[in-house]
Amino acid sequence: MTQDRRVALVTGGASGIGLATCRRLVADGFILAVGDLDAAGAADAAGPGGYAAALDVAAEQSVDRFVA
Repeated sequence: MTQDRRVALVTGGASGIGLATCRRLVADGFILAVGDLDAAGAADAAGPGGYAAALDVAAEQSVDRFVA
């Protein structure tokens, strides 16, 4: 029997409340997709097995790329 893994998408995950949210979700066993203007910070926040990318939520094309 396999266990389902929970997945969460977090924007602004490289610092502040977003980073705290990422840390909690990773600790709770979630797989993360983290987007932030700071791509390196997003990668650190995504944790093991997570996905991270540069993301500017004010730019529609950036959001489309991230979601795709």
